[in-house]
Amino acid sequence: MEKILLILSLIVISICSFAQPAQSDAYRSKKYWAVEHGYTINQDKYGYIVKGDYIYESYTFYAGTTYLIYAMSEDDDVTDVDIYLYNTNGSIYIKDSTKDSDAAVVFTPDYNIVLKVVVKNYISYDPYNKSLCRFFIGYK
Repeated sequence: MEKILLILSLIVISICSFAQPAQSDAYRSKKYWAVEHGYTINQDKYGYIVKGDYIYESYTFYAGTTYLIYAMSEDDDVTDVDIYLYNTNGSIYIKDSTKDSDAAVVFTPDYNIVLKVVVKNYISYDPYNKSLCRFFIGYK
């Protein structure tokens, strides 16, 4: 009976570990940095995207609250990750489109606003490789 419980426990642990990929030390350290600087992390998203593709999610951002959005790829193949925030009219509200392997934006809206957060794998060495890209949203 103990052997069966041990096997079942190992199966559950392995299934749970596949539910979300492990975070790299670099990504984890950025999250720790954000928390140490007073941010509460309330969203942590990821997706597998090829060069030129993106992941996105819409969020409500509240007036007077400062937000930090940080994005990076867990794959060394990706050399340029960008963040774009679009308002409901499709106009860019804020962006980080510098040529870096990570991206960050910090902003404090003057009014409550719904924005579409887009994280793009802008440049990869292998354009067909689906790379793991992550982003988190912190607020304070």
